[in-house]
Amino acid sequence: MSWASKPATALLWLVCAGSVCAGWASHEAVSGPACSADVCVINVIAAALVPAPCAGYSVLIAYSKSSGATIIQCSDPLNAQENKAFIYDRFDHSVGPLEYEGGRFIRPDSFGEIEKQGVPDKFGRIPLCGAKDREAPAAGQLVIVRKQPNASDDAPYCYRVNYVVAGKNSLAIRSDDGHQTPALSKKSALRWAKAQEELSRYIDVGSATGSTKPARTASVIAEKAQLFFSPDSGEASKMYLVRGDKVEVIDDRKLRDGWCRVRYVTKTGRGIERWAQTRDLDVTLQHD
Repeated sequence: MSWASKPATALLWLVCAGSVCAGWASHEAVSGPACSADVCVINVIAAALVPAPCAGYSVLIAYSKSSGATIIQCSDPLNAQENKAFIYDRFDHSVGPLEYEGGRFIRPDSFGEIEKQGVPDKFGRIPLCGAKDREAPAAGQLVIVRKQPNASDDAPYCYRVNYVVAGKNSLAIRSDDGHQTPALSKKSALRWAKAQEELSRYIDVGSATGSTKPARTASVIAEKAQLFFSPDSGEASKMYLVRGDKVEVIDDRKLRDGWCRVRYVTKTGRGIERWAQTRDLDVTLQHD
């Protein structure tokens, strides 16, 4: 192995540590998922599958098996400062999503090694920034590190650790220096809607639905059923279904509020996930 190839290998280690990166050495369009420590990683290999705002980047999808926390990271392999990530709750689409720029996802099971040896970088190992109360991530917790200047002659740069904290009806990014990333505005979140819809379908279906009940189907009973980006009448998309169309109800926890998240498969086999109003479907509350 040449010295020139070592930085790239080190960056792959951050993603793949603890399991095999299925598909990376093959000609598959999408890899994985490769899972360890309750976190799974998928790499989108075919450029044709990468939608805006990730077009021109490589794409990594990381998700927690123990929570709904999910990251879509648009990665620039030559300059991580240009990376951008969209973080959302795949179980509860009413939770405000987040955006993070200039960071790099790392696997939680690699944390112990980078804490001792530093984060692999194109210039070598870069230490973590100083922090009073840094904790090792819990199993299933997503972690992002971001490079920043450091007031040290020995290490002019360091990596700050940021934890994705998923709670009931909440999602946050908390840095090990106490800083918290604010949620995206609805307008800013909309530019990620296409990427979220198209890339989320590669996540294991069993971990992607918001309901613990078996999936069920429903029919459209309205002449025209508008589809929405979120369970909000002000978030209408340009898509709609017509009477007789069949959908799969993938999140029914807001039925009492008049909403459910559905998946519609087009004649070409493309899956579309959006919110629909229950008044437009023949779906009712199910009681245990």
